[in-house]
Amino acid sequence: MASEARWHWRAHSLALVAVALGSLLALAAPAPRAAAAAPAATPAAASSCRVGSYLTDVYNLDPAQGTFYVRFWLWSLCPRKSLDPLPLAAFTNGDNPSITESQQTIERGLYRHLVLVQGQFRQPLDMRDYPFDAHTLRVIITAAPVTRYFRFVPDTADSGFSHGILLPGWRITGFQVTTTSVHFTSNFGIITLPPGTGSTHSRLVLRIGLADSNGIVFAQLTGPLFIVFLITLLTFLLTGTDAASFSGRIAALGAALFTVVLNMEKVDGAIPDTSGLTMVDDLHLITLLYVLLAMAITVACWRMAIHGHEAAKIKRLNQLGILAGLVGYVTAATVIITLAVTAG
Repeated sequence: MASEARWHWRAHSLALVAVALGSLLALAAPAPRAAAAAPAATPAAASSCRVGSYLTDVYNLDPAQGTFYVRFWLWSLCPRKSLDPLPLAAFTNGDNPSITESQQTIERGLYRHLVLVQGQFRQPLDMRDYPFDAHTLRVIITAAPVTRYFRFVPDTADSGFSHGILLPGWRITGFQVTTTSVHFTSNFGIITLPPGTGSTHSRLVLRIGLADSNGIVFAQLTGPLFIVFLITLLTFLLTGTDAASFSGRIAALGAALFTVVLNMEKVDGAIPDTSGLTMVDDLHLITLLYVLLAMAITVACWRMAIHGHEAAKIKRLNQLGILAGLVGYVTAATVIITLAVTAG
């Protein structure tokens, strides 16, 4: 019995030693390395489509109403059909233009969509430099997805315009396809966007350069003014001091004043309404001021003659009127015309 008890005691002792050694080995073993943290996910780059246009016509330009009509081809080249922006794109400044002749093909792995767009678009025109004015008509196309998902890329290599476009009184000076973005204060129900931050959308802008090509209009509108100026200038050469001479000068200046007023009415009907004075309006004003100055000098000379002033003094006053015309009027008219031409 004693030997059996010793054997059991030895077995328990060996078991305890084995457990103790196992525990020590476990504590001594190096701790397993923690798994490396996964890199932070970065938002995928926005998808894009190459979009271009070819302008075939511009017509019915109405500066007074701020409207114009255009016809142009518009195409998109996308990696896949689901990115095609044309079906949902908004013509921001258009009045529901028609979209026809849709063509959809695969070109070297790219989805191609071509449409013909035609209709009326709106844009106010600044006519203050008429008839030396130049303008840039804009056709604005806004993508439906926000810029975090989609952006326009302009196809500048193949975009252009027909050089056969005829717009009476104007000439096409250029055509560009550009892109920009616009921010709205609304997210338009896109709940994936943070509330109150609005939304930003890609825009395609077709820019049509226009310049006034009817140079003869300037002569028609301002020719009477320069004739009035010459007549007014010549009245200062009538140096007679008798009543008949002064009556003749007053009559000539009265006719000149009447001509300026009539020409102003003619111009008002020829130039569209503007928010300020036009270049032609400025020329009318300085001509009117010069005629009124001539009248004032004529009356002053008449009074000097009545009161017996020397003829030399009257002549010097007339010379002052000539100097005001040759220096003052000519300089002012030159500056006004030059500013209009350079601005245009």
